[in-house]
Amino acid sequence: MFSETEKPGRVLFGGRVAYEIPVSQKLDLGVNLEISNLFNQRTYAVSEGMAGIEVGREFWLGVQLKW
Repeated sequence: MFSETEKPGRVLFGGRVAYEIPVSQKLDLGVNLEISNLFNQRTYAVSEGMAGIEVGREFWLGVQLKW
């Protein structure tokens, strides 16, 4: 029923860039972009021969308003 498997090691890289724009004296607008798994490496979360979906590269875009 269960079998032991070895999975290769991986180093995953991510990054985040943020920029803040002063809109008025009391109001700031922030924008950021975050990328996970920058080089789109296989994570081996799903074993060979098994059904499933591995998440590849992910993008997140954020907008923030500060007052």
